[in-house]
Amino acid sequence: MLQETTIVTIGHITNDLGQDEVPDHLGGGAAYSAVAAKNLGLDVHIVTKCPPDHPYVEELRHRGIHVHVLPSPLDRITTFRNNYNQWGHRQQKSPEQQEPISIADWEAFPHQAMGGASILVAPVVGEVDPQLFPMLASMGSLSVTPQGYFRKINEEGAVSQQPWAESSALGTVGLTILSDEDLGNAGRIDLAQLRTIRATKTTVVLTQGSSGATIYEPGHQPISTDCFRLQPEEGRNFTGAGDIFAAAMLVCRARGSIVRKAVTNAHLFAALKIAGPGGDGIESIPTRQHFDDFMADQAPRVRTFMTRSGVRRLNLFK
Repeated sequence: MLQETTIVTIGHITNDLGQDEVPDHLGGGAAYSAVAAKNLGLDVHIVTKCPPDHPYVEELRHRGIHVHVLPSPLDRITTFRNNYNQWGHRQQKSPEQQEPISIADWEAFPHQAMGGASILVAPVVGEVDPQLFPMLASMGSLSVTPQGYFRKINEEGAVSQQPWAESSALGTVGLTILSDEDLGNAGRIDLAQLRTIRATKTTVVLTQGSSGATIYEPGHQPISTDCFRLQPEEGRNFTGAGDIFAAAMLVCRARGSIVRKAVTNAHLFAALKIAGPGGDGIESIPTRQHFDDFMADQAPRVRTFMTRSGVRRLNLFK
């Protein structure tokens, strides 16, 4: 039995292909969220599928993360090539995919030891069977970043959006964190899909880039929150920012924060990830020391942001 301050992420770790002079590097929502939570001081496990001797498995273990590789007949890792425009919108290709994570995989895995943890399902291509959600929810606090369920891949490997037909599965999920890009293209949100998701009674946090985020809690009016606005000269490393946001929320929630305070701190941590500290892939994920230094160095900006957000306490990660 694990503690609620332990996070278990489930999903494919990926190989993100480099471009220009950037080398290939570890990616995937499960990996980004796990490293972010570890950097913020939590005990972290990943349940994934990939070749068990892949260098990325050792890279994660070297960081102190417990990696559980489910057996697969496929000797390959899910692979992406990401291209961003100046506004952070992404175009993707996925030339290779690992096989899905099924109920049979989970039942064959000694999952009972995961009971009591905060669990995050973070698929990149819908690889985690949504029929697993009730089982996972019975084990601990369950959150989902459903981005991968809104993706489809054609024969050429091009990744595009699609409606998620099984979103009713979120009825057993405590917290769902998704972006406006998950729900549509060109700034147009599929409101019918959003209504379907909200009808499941999961708490929804919808991130909207520079417009902040909206919190939809069952039985309450929606709450709009501002993002932490970066200056033009500050960096623009968007890869994994949504996963970092989700991990920061889970860390705050595991330490007793209400949703609104968790969202506010997640905005800060995601902004720090986008602006630096530099590096590629998981190397670009801030540590708690980076966050504390940022809070001190940018104290006037942070105070203004927190006041505007209606939150008094500045740092919920300690």
